Amino acid sequence: MTSVNVSDQATADGDNESERDALDQFREKLNAFKTFRSSDTDAADKLFESLGGRGKVEQEMLLQLGAWAPLYKPERFEQSHHMVMRALEVLYRNGHRKAPVNLGVVTPIAQYVVQLVTRLVVRDHVENVVKSIGNLYLRRWTSTPKNTDDASMLRRAWFQVEKVSPGYIGNSLGLPTFVVGGAFASSMTGVLSNVGAAGGSNKILLIVLAVVLYALLVALAYGVIRGAAVARRRIKMALDQPLQQLWDVVGAAGSPPRDQARMFALMSLIIMAVAAVAVPVIAAIVF
Repeated sequence: MTSVNVSDQATADGDNESERDALDQFREKLNAFKTFRSSDTDAADKLFESLGGRGKVEQEMLLQLGAWAPLYKPERFEQSHHMVMRALEVLYRNGHRKAPVNLGVVTPIAQYVVQLVTRLVVRDHVENVVKSIGNLYLRRWTSTPKNTDDASMLRRAWFQVEKVSPGYIGNSLGLPTFVVGGAFASSMTGVLSNVGAAGGSNKILLIVLAVVLYALLVALAYGVIRGAAVARRRIKMALDQPLQQLWDVVGAAGSPPRDQARMFALMSLIIMAVAAVAVPVIAAIVF
């Protein structure tokens, strides 16, 4: 071996050693931060600053980086995984079924809206959960030492999620709540702006339009909030606890995905606000 080759090899070895030293130092700081966090607040703060931390989000990121174990409770992982998959199956099959509605003459409209919203919230949440679980397993598997029990369990669980995903994904309406709400508000503004032209000077027609419009809006608002409430109750009963347990068992994974029931409840308030404005507007046109 020539002197040049020997020199190059020595340089490469020195670079590798520096890289190992930097990684070791980073790992030691993370471990020390976890240790001092519960025993020495001042020391933890100094380490936190040295690692570039500034706030709560950065602190949570460092704690997750310092969780070296692939699974926090590996002995409970498969049981938790199976429980979540069973809960998804039950929720997907039953979550959108009809809920009792009694709203007089507008019951059929309210019933339809309730089932539509329930289906949208439940199916959208199931799809989001399945995607999140698959991504979590795959990402955690890539950072797990190979040929270990944890790696085998993660890969097997990810494979199962991938196999069932096509049956869960792509069957919701897929419309973001704010898009639905914005389209509704825009269309109702157009209706109100054209009421005067459509009714002309026919006060009876305008009054009938006002009553019908108000009844439809009330039925729609009731259907939206009732559907969101039914979906939230069914999701909570079937999936919330098993999903949280799975996230806890995996460990250092943040929070599990949440459904859009609250967003639809907000949408129902918007509809009621439109109903409260629509009747006075038409009354002003009439009188």
